[in-house]
Amino acid sequence: MKNQQRSMRRHHLQRLKNARKTNLNIPEDKLSDPVFLGRHLTTPTPCSCVRCGNLRRHTGEKTLQEQIWYTKAQYELTNDTIADPDS
Repeated sequence: MKNQQRSMRRHHLQRLKNARKTNLNIPEDKLSDPVFLGRHLTTPTPCSCVRCGNLRRHTGEKTLQEQIWYTKAQYELTNDTIADPDS
């Protein structure tokens, strides 16, 4: 069982390394470097700058889920959609 788990893990690592070769963030001279591909596989965003990292941290915009939540909350506050149990 342990050998199968190891072989499956190695298979998936190799499969993902091959898939990451088409990523546009990798320089062409690094495509054949297995160490760089392995590092890119585990940490696809190497830094937290504006181009590589989370844009929300830099722009301050709300995520789509937060925007929907705020819209629903404002709607409920303005329209009083909470039902009164006594009526």
